[in-house]
Amino acid sequence: MTSAWDLKQAATAIPEHERPLTLKLAYVLISVCGKERGFPINPAELYAFNALVNHLELTEDQRELAVAAAKRELRSSSDLLGMLRTQLSQRFGDSKNVFKSMP
Repeated sequence: MTSAWDLKQAATAIPEHERPLTLKLAYVLISVCGKERGFPINPAELYAFNALVNHLELTEDQRELAVAAAKRELRSSSDLLGMLRTQLSQRFGDSKNVFKSMP
């Protein structure tokens, strides 16, 4: 993305019924990446995540449910990257190319 406008366009292009899942996957993604690197999420990633949350135009209940679902999955898996790969593969097809550089 080259600007915040790109993120807004991308978020509003997501069908409303898929927005909670998008939020859940985004939460899992930033959580897994931070944990794998061994340090907290950097400010730019956190800003992008929060902007995405705002642009998805979900209700507070939808936000809380999506984040709670993500946290449950994060707690239940010891292989966080594997879990993320599985979820993205199920949603978007084969993710091998996306994760080539990840262990």
